Amino acid sequence: MEPIRIAFLWHQHQPYYKDPASNRYILPWARLHGLKDYYDVAAILEEFPSIHQNINLVPSLLLQLEDYILNGAKDEILFKTEIPAEALTDDDKFYLLKYFFMVNPFNLIQPYPGFWRLFQKRGSDISEKGLREKINSFSTQEYRDLQVWYNLSWTGESHKNQSPFSDFIKKDHNFSEEDKTLLLQEQRKILAKIIPEHQKLAKAGQVELSTTPFYHPIVPLLCDTDIARVAMPKAALPEPAFQFPQDAEEHIVRGREFFKKRLGFYPAGMWPSEGSVSDEAAELFAKQGVRWVATDEEILFQSLRLNGLPYNNRTQLYRGYVLQTAGGPLHFFFRDHGLSDLIGFVYQKWEAQEAADDLVERIRKIRSEIVNEGGEKAMKNAIVPIILDGENCWEYYPQNGRPFLEALYGKISKSGDVRSVTFSEFLDENPEIVELEKIYPGSWINHNFAIWIGHPETNKAWDFLRQARQIFEGQKEKGLDQEKAEKVFREIMIAEGSDWFWWFGDDHFTENAAEFDALFRGHLIRVYELL
Repeated sequence: MEPIRIAFLWHQHQPYYKDPASNRYILPWARLHGLKDYYDVAAILEEFPSIHQNINLVPSLLLQLEDYILNGAKDEILFKTEIPAEALTDDDKFYLLKYFFMVNPFNLIQPYPGFWRLFQKRGSDISEKGLREKINSFSTQEYRDLQVWYNLSWTGESHKNQSPFSDFIKKDHNFSEEDKTLLLQEQRKILAKIIPEHQKLAKAGQVELSTTPFYHPIVPLLCDTDIARVAMPKAALPEPAFQFPQDAEEHIVRGREFFKKRLGFYPAGMWPSEGSVSDEAAELFAKQGVRWVATDEEILFQSLRLNGLPYNNRTQLYRGYVLQTAGGPLHFFFRDHGLSDLIGFVYQKWEAQEAADDLVERIRKIRSEIVNEGGEKAMKNAIVPIILDGENCWEYYPQNGRPFLEALYGKISKSGDVRSVTFSEFLDENPEIVELEKIYPGSWINHNFAIWIGHPETNKAWDFLRQARQIFEGQKEKGLDQEKAEKVFREIMIAEGSDWFWWFGDDHFTENAAEFDALFRGHLIRVYELL
C-alpha cells in the first residue's frame, strides 16, 4: 500500500517588538515563546526520526532571539523581573500585578501551587483602580515569587524536569534573588540552543527550514493595495494606493540573505506572511529563486475558478501546483484548513491519544477518497499540507501539547499508510504537478485581505505609511546620505509588517493593543526624526 504523504509546516513568527525610542523590547513574546515553544517544537522530533517536517523561521523572530543571546537584550518583563523585589516602586508592583499573569491560567498557572496562590490573591478585577488597591496586600517576598514564577512558567517541557528548573518548581515559593538570577541565566542558555537545534535537524534531512519576507509584510498589499478589490470589490481602500513593489522585493531578498547568513544555506521555500499571495507577489518570489510557497485551501478553490478549471471535490486540494511567472515557475501548496484548525483550536480540549487517533483517521479517509477516485497510482501525486502557527496553540494544551505530539508522531511512525514529508522531498519525488496561469489574490483568512485593509483605522495606517514612504523617496532624490537612507528604510520596512495592521480595526482584541499602536507610530516617528 502506497502511503499518503502529509506535510506539516509550523510557522514560527513574532513581529519586531523593539521600541525605537527606548531601544528596549516592549513585549516579551520572542523570548518567552523561545523558552516554551521554538526549541521544543523542533527538539521533540529527535525522538521520532521517521517524522519529517517543515519549520518556517521568520527573520524578524531570528533577529530578536539573536539580540537576546548575543547582546543581552531586554524586554519590559525581563527588566521588571531583574529589579530586586525590595526596590520595586508602586508603579513596578502595579506592572507586575497586571502583566505577570499574562498566560493561560489553567495550563501554566494552576499546575503550580505557588503561582496559583498568587493568581487567586490577585483576583479577577484587573482594572487600574482594582490593581492599585491590591499593591500593598502583597509582601516583598510574594512579589519576588511572582517575578520568578511568571518566567519559570514559560519553561518548555524539554527543560522543565531538569535542574535548576525542576528544583524551582519543587521549591514553590520563598525564592531568593540568587534563585531569580540563576533562572534567567539558565533560560538564556535555552534560547542559545534554538538555532543549533534547527540546524542539526536540517542537516540530518529531518526538517526543511523555510522563511518569510523579513518583517512579515503582506507582500501583495505592498505591491499595490488596490489588489484587495478583487476579493473585496465594495471595500473602502486607501486613496491614493500604496504601491511600492520594490519594498516587497527587498523584504524577500533581505529575508533570504539573513536566513543564509544565520543558517548557512538559502531556503527552498517561503511561507508568505499570512499566506498572502497574488500574481505580482508570486513573480517576486520566483524571481528571487524561491522554489515553493504555501497558502490556504480557499485560495486554491478561488484560483481554480479564476483559471477556468473545474472544481469537482476536495481531492483537488491534495496536489502540488505550479504557477508560471515572468520570474520563473513557483510551486504552490494549499493547506487543509480543517485539519490545521483541529490542531490549532480543537484538540486542546481532547485526550491526547484520542486526538491523535482522530487526526490520523481523517488523513486515512482522505487517502481512501483519493484512491476511490484515481486508484492507488494517484498516491504518487498526493500530499496533505497541514499548516499553522507553531507557537500560539500550545499553551491551551495540557503540558504544552507534548502528550498530543508524542501520541501523534508515535502513531504516524508506526503506520504503514501515512508518511510525513517535507515539501521539497515531495517535489523531488517528481509527482505530476497541476499548472495554473493565475493565482487568486488573498490570504489564509477568508481568501481576502480584510484583516489588514478596509477599516478606517487600517486605511489611516496605510495613509501614514505611504506619506512617510513618499517623503523618504523625495529625500533620496535630493541626495540623502546612504547610511542615513538605510536607517530610514529599515524603520519603514518594520512599519510595513503585518502585525500592526492586524490589531487595527475591530477584527481582533488584545490587551497589548496600545503597545502595538505605539510601536507602529514609533517607527514612523523615527523616520521623520532621522530625516
